[in-house]
Amino acid sequence: MTKIDTSVIIIGAGSAGIAAGTKLYENGITNILWLEAENRIGGRINTIEFAGKTIDIGAQWCHGAKDNVVYEKAYPLGLLAPPNHSFSELEKLPDIFTPSGILLSKLDVHKVNQVFEEILNDPDLNNFNGCLGDFIELKFSNKLKNELIEIDENVVNYVLDWAHKNNSIRKSSDSLYEVSAKRSTDFWSCEGDDFNWKGRGYKTILDVMMKKLPDPKNALPLEDKILLNKEVVNIVWNSNENGVIVKCIDGSEYKADYVIITVSLGVLKERINSFFQPTLSANKLNAIRSLKLGTLNKLIFEFSQPWWPKNHSGFTFAWQKNEIEEQLKKFDGSLESNKWLSGVIGIYPIVDHEPNLLLGWIYGEAAQQMETISEDEVKLKVMQLTRIFLGKKYKIPEPINFTRSKWFSNPHFLGSYSCNTVTADQLKISRTDLEEPLKNSAGKEVVLFAGEATSSHRYSSVHGAVESGWREADRLLKLLKV
Repeated sequence: MTKIDTSVIIIGAGSAGIAAGTKLYENGITNILWLEAENRIGGRINTIEFAGKTIDIGAQWCHGAKDNVVYEKAYPLGLLAPPNHSFSELEKLPDIFTPSGILLSKLDVHKVNQVFEEILNDPDLNNFNGCLGDFIELKFSNKLKNELIEIDENVVNYVLDWAHKNNSIRKSSDSLYEVSAKRSTDFWSCEGDDFNWKGRGYKTILDVMMKKLPDPKNALPLEDKILLNKEVVNIVWNSNENGVIVKCIDGSEYKADYVIITVSLGVLKERINSFFQPTLSANKLNAIRSLKLGTLNKLIFEFSQPWWPKNHSGFTFAWQKNEIEEQLKKFDGSLESNKWLSGVIGIYPIVDHEPNLLLGWIYGEAAQQMETISEDEVKLKVMQLTRIFLGKKYKIPEPINFTRSKWFSNPHFLGSYSCNTVTADQLKISRTDLEEPLKNSAGKEVVLFAGEATSSHRYSSVHGAVESGWREADRLLKLLKV
């Protein structure tokens, strides 16, 4: 390997930052320094020990095989496993329960959801100037009269509640009424199963990129190049001096020829007025302001043994709007303080190799409110909510352990993953505007941007983040003509 005398600072040691730096290192650029604000690497990959088990409170599954760079790197090494059972189309659907404890017919759920999915794939989406929620309403009302006339209207409304929540989670939005309709088809999914990490956790992909796997003896010598607890507060990128100066909250300063920024969109939004010196162009500012970083959190329960059926797809809680206030009156505290409970979409088996764990999902403003409440109260009230919905069919014991994620209140993330908004459409902004490098007064590209939010078609995914890191490494290698 020919070493190249160029210095690079990478801000953030998540999947994008590790991908960018390791690719540069393997191509001769070894004068690299990572500045990571957390006390660990991984970013929104966060594999932890919980009740003697290895779990992920961030990214968890390798979604699909085709065109998935994570799969392509990990599967040949024997690090990934598909689900140990396959579901039929009906079995893939969760059991949807109402607050009255009624289990909806899966056949009815399938029919309504099929109509919903058809709308999400309607070619008219590409020309609709508005939000996804309005587009769905426009199309669904017609289909309701013609294709779903035999299904009870209450059942339709319950399934719609689930479908809206499920797709808000997919889009990382508080509501489908803020998601761009025309951009909702930009995301390219990868065909295939959701693969698990055989009990090792998603952090495994970091070890693969750093060459710690499959043979630790071949690991890249990066230990002294990754500085933890280094929160960056200012980037001086167009001064009279050559290069870029990066300032940290602890008073330390670092200088490099190039900087690759991989922090979350939430951090860029929060620090938009102070992070960059000089300030950014109007187009770049609009990109940061108009794209959204939504919040999705996990609620993880361990039970002494499963009380749910084997090979089960999980339980979803569906509401009618007029039921929310009535049900929340059953909880201690005010209606306002318990409002977050209506954002708990349901609970689901977590992974094949951990049969005693259930995973709850909560999103949007509800997830943000949940983070402000004590862990004990969250556990108590989510279990109370579960018994309201499922108690007529199942005898539900107390969990023996509980934990949750808190992505919104962590100042180094301020959310989970990004979505395209109607506001960005109105400003004619796309993710390529966020990706665009900063050029100094000499016309040299000195600050590069990576991370899932900069990916035009793989945003909200680890494989998209990895691709973005490689993209910026390739850009820098091309600039240096390596």
